[in-house]
Amino acid sequence: MGLIIAGEISLVTRDTLESHLTPLVSRGTDVHLDLSKVVFSDSGGVAVLVSAAQRLPAGKNIHLENPPVSMRRIMDVLYSRVPKIKVQS
Repeated sequence: MGLIIAGEISLVTRDTLESHLTPLVSRGTDVHLDLSKVVFSDSGGVAVLVSAAQRLPAGKNIHLENPPVSMRRIMDVLYSRVPKIKVQS
C-alpha cells in the first residue's frame, strides 16, 4: 500500500500526513511513499515518517521513493540508523 505525496511536509501539513499514514501502518504491511512531488520537508515531517516506521511490525518497512534533497539531508543527519526506512531514488 502507498501514497503519493505532493507539496511541502512541514508544521502545517504534518497532522494530515500522520492521518493518512496511520491506516496504512495499521495494516502491518510495507508502506510505499512516492515523494517525487514533494518540494520541501522539515525535520518534523521526517519525524512523522520515522514514528510511523517504528510502529510497523518486524520485517516491514516504509519505502521512500524519490524523496527531496531536504528530506535526504535530514535522514542522513538525524535518522541514518532507522532500519525500517528504506530510501530509494
